[in-house]
Amino acid sequence: MEYKLKGDPAQRELEYLEFFCNPNAYSTAFDAKVLVTLRTFDGVRVTTEGRLSALKSDVDVYTDQLASV
Repeated sequence: MEYKLKGDPAQRELEYLEFFCNPNAYSTAFDAKVLVTLRTFDGVRVTTEGRLSALKSDVDVYTDQLASV
């Protein structure tokens, strides 16, 4: 699975966001890890790895918070 988002250069906020996961490389889907890369137009680059289940949980909490605002 792969998701890429490229930002608008006119807004100069987020240049690039990528999520990459190969669940077939792990014994179960619960063990799968996601590689997240974020890059801004200001030169900040963050690359990290985390469990797919934790990322899904974090996104669910975030969207619930947005819905309650």
